[in-house]
Amino acid sequence: MYCAVALDAYSHRVVGWSIDSSPTAALVTDALGMAIDSRTPPKGAIIHSDQGTQFASWAFTQRAKDSGLVPSMGSVGDCYDNAVRSHSGREYRSYCSTGTAGAPASNSPTPSSSI
Repeated sequence: MYCAVALDAYSHRVVGWSIDSSPTAALVTDALGMAIDSRTPPKGAIIHSDQGTQFASWAFTQRAKDSGLVPSMGSVGDCYDNAVRSHSGREYRSYCSTGTAGAPASNSPTPSSSI
């Protein structure tokens, strides 16, 4: 299973997501669509991604541009792209183990364990 997550870089909140059995352009385009529908970003807002082929696809780029967003990609091997994702990943694992943000339930894995 693959999960694409759209994060608000300022608040670190998940604003869109999609799950699929393969890492396709539709996976990331669906997550982007959910983010656009839930946040209604202003024209000219920047949407940043890594160098994955899904994010370089025509469908993803066109969906962003049609919504007035400006696509941006990190450089290859850029550690700063991973810093935001890693921070939010810990919060996501915490949420999955408890159902809410905060301390894990007593019978749940700790937030640092992989899911």
